[in-house]
Amino acid sequence: AHSVVRAMHLVLRDAILGVHMQSSGQRSLCSGKPFLGCTFSCQGSHARARGNAGMLGLPPRPKKSPLDGLHTRAGIKVVHLMPRSATLEQAGGLHRMTLRGHSGPVRRVVISPNGRDVITVSEDGTAQVWDMNVGDFVMQLARDKPLTDVAVAPDGQLAAVASLDGNCCIWDLDSGQVRHVLKGHAARVNAVVIDRQGLRCVTASDDGTVRVWALADGSCEQILEGHGGDQEGLVLDVAISADGCLAATVSDDATVCVWDLDDEVCMHVLEGHTGWVVSVEFIGSTSELVTASHDLTARVWDGVRGRCMHVLKGHAGRLNKVTVDASGTHAVTCSDDLTARVWDLDTGECLSVLKGHSAWISDAVLTRDGSRCVTVSGDAVAIMWDAKTGGMLNLLEGHSDAIRSVVLTYHGGFTVTASDDCTVRVWDTKAPPFKKVAKHAGRVTQLRPLPDGRHVLSAGDDGVAQVWDAGTCTAVRVLGGGGGGAALSYLMAARSGTVAVTGSADRRICVWDTCTGELTKELPPQHGSRVKHMAFDGSCSVAALLLFDSTVLLVDVPAGRTRELVSRKDVGVLSSGLNAVDVVPSGRCGSGDVGMCVSVGML
Repeated sequence: AHSVVRAMHLVLRDAILGVHMQSSGQRSLCSGKPFLGCTFSCQGSHARARGNAGMLGLPPRPKKSPLDGLHTRAGIKVVHLMPRSATLEQAGGLHRMTLRGHSGPVRRVVISPNGRDVITVSEDGTAQVWDMNVGDFVMQLARDKPLTDVAVAPDGQLAAVASLDGNCCIWDLDSGQVRHVLKGHAARVNAVVIDRQGLRCVTASDDGTVRVWALADGSCEQILEGHGGDQEGLVLDVAISADGCLAATVSDDATVCVWDLDDEVCMHVLEGHTGWVVSVEFIGSTSELVTASHDLTARVWDGVRGRCMHVLKGHAGRLNKVTVDASGTHAVTCSDDLTARVWDLDTGECLSVLKGHSAWISDAVLTRDGSRCVTVSGDAVAIMWDAKTGGMLNLLEGHSDAIRSVVLTYHGGFTVTASDDCTVRVWDTKAPPFKKVAKHAGRVTQLRPLPDGRHVLSAGDDGVAQVWDAGTCTAVRVLGGGGGGAALSYLMAARSGTVAVTGSADRRICVWDTCTGELTKELPPQHGSRVKHMAFDGSCSVAALLLFDSTVLLVDVPAGRTRELVSRKDVGVLSSGLNAVDVVPSGRCGSGDVGMCVSVGML
């Protein structure tokens, strides 16, 4: 305790000296930054701490101080040591906070219209309301079944939470009490949505029906049936138009149904997709809508006329989600082909292809002006993109399992992601762009210095070789996927320093130009026994491949052919296997067994 008090006094002394020097025209050493929320004022060589005086063990501030005015009695101006900018940067910079509390995968996240409350639903059977200002949950809406979806009323007073048991609960977010339990579905509820007027709630279920509920009393106003024809079809998603008059539902029967909620009739059954239709959204304030399907396409429809306006083609895998920006001019589609695509909804043109994920893309969101996009994926990474150019702006890394849902705050200042790792993370979307550090995606297996003494070659399990500047510790260039994705276990640089050779266990050999990074020669992989060890001569023109069956291949690298095959019998190995091979300076190829060296033939 004594050391703490002494440390406090030392800090106060330094602050006082800084003020004294500043008041006398000298340069301050304390930079004017506050200590524990205190400000300091001075008169001559005296100073008094304000605000946290009790915490510092100092006398309490008197009711009235002669230093409270703008000037002291001696005519010296009072100087307050307050910063002109933040003295502490939030930990993590880009990553603002982690919201922990769920014990199961978090399936969905939404932000309340007040911009402060984050609501998450999880397979653990709970919905939690989080305060973004403090980073902790303030309310838990508990159920006994896994939850599937959530929607918030426009006034932020109510939340509709759907569950696996076919029920949907309407919660009062002020009191934390259940207002209504919407019962009627015979199977899980896949999606729930509330209209912008705050009057209706619509649910879509695996029982093949869509139900329209009155939020005021929880009564079922309509049961919409039509998907599946003679057979029951799963209703996978639902959307409501901006005016609240139309609803659109999609199903595994490859159709889209447009419903008039006032007249309680199905206006159109939109046909054209050839696979499950899994996602639907209305476009802006219009009656047009966009759908995404497992048939690798998205379609733009006129909901009133019942016709297809555009077919959005380009994906090589099934689509999982489609999202439209607030202005209704752009949409982004998420696919199993590891890409997302940004589309111009007026023309149907693909504006950019977002490539960078290593697993399926599950969700995406666009900023209100459509300029930026955030995608989340099964690779546990979220990426922020320039929606117009397709360039990567920021990499949001921190989750340890697949990310299922993403949402932006109203002004796009923060991104919130929900993951199977049971956590929710908040990211600062206005943080400075990340600096991508070149590195191997797996274990580094080989290192070789280049003759210039400044550069180093590396090879790794990711099938990539890289040239590094040893002085700056930065990657100069990447020599592509030398093993076609196979791990690179062997690496050699020629005496000239301009040629490098990589080898993998499948007998593939690649020759690289280290100055340009170009592949100049490739010997394709071969069937048979795999490579146990590999060596090259100083010019990288001859390769010796020791196979697991203890035979040795001598390969003419420039010609791309096998010069000689030395069998196990030829090298006199009968009982024990060979472990290594080397091309010796004398021009002979030698292999090493346990405790011995064997000559295998002239080169």
